Amino acid sequence: PYTFLSFLILLIFKKKIFVYLRSSGHEEYKYILGSWSVWIYHLMFKIVTSNSTVISVHSRLFKNKKNHLIHPSRLDEQWLKDHKKVKLDKIKLLYVGRINPEKGIMDFIKMLDQIKLNIKLSIVGDPDKLKVKNDKIEILGYISDSQSLIDIYDNHNIVILPSYTEAHPYVVDESLSRKRPMIIFNEISYISNDRKGVFVSERNVNSFTQTAEHIINNYDEIQNQIDKNILFTKQDMIKNLSNIILRN
Repeated sequence: PYTFLSFLILLIFKKKIFVYLRSSGHEEYKYILGSWSVWIYHLMFKIVTSNSTVISVHSRLFKNKKNHLIHPSRLDEQWLKDHKKVKLDKIKLLYVGRINPEKGIMDFIKMLDQIKLNIKLSIVGDPDKLKVKNDKIEILGYISDSQSLIDIYDNHNIVILPSYTEAHPYVVDESLSRKRPMIIFNEISYISNDRKGVFVSERNVNSFTQTAEHIINNYDEIQNQIDKNILFTKQDMIKNLSNIILRN
């Protein structure tokens, strides 16, 4: 709604309008408010995209030949150096993200109690939105400092992204930049983009268990595969974004 209001103001004053799509509003409205609400977002979406230059992070967000694609990133040199040796004495999962229904973290916490592995989950996110009492879970709170976040990635061996909908989450490249494999579920398999180290599991205990055990048992080989990924930095993103704006 705020983006739509801003669009209307810019349109009234006849300004050149660019809209940046980072996620699927259709899917988010569905998970947050229910299926009945999707038409509201779709109406706003059609009005805005029909009168703007669209920049998005994935072709599925705006299926139009005029869609300008960029690769979002928060990575800099700091993320790409001084890698720490991983500890594999137990499965140390890390979740970094918002505590919202579409992120699937609450559903994953319910699954966690059924997983028969030596496993612990750490959560970086708003502690006020997550009230759980579970020996397998540690809530680290909201963390914005890059070096602190890097240290947290380094202290874990698998990153989990249990979302039901995503576009191009920063956490994927952050995880891979620290040579930490990631598990996602099949609803968002499209975000892997053939990057090495991103494993797709079915959303059930057996599939997740098999995936996690495979990662731990083949960790060195997986890290060698991760090294083959091409990771874009925020400088690359800014340059690409600037070029799109200047051309339009």
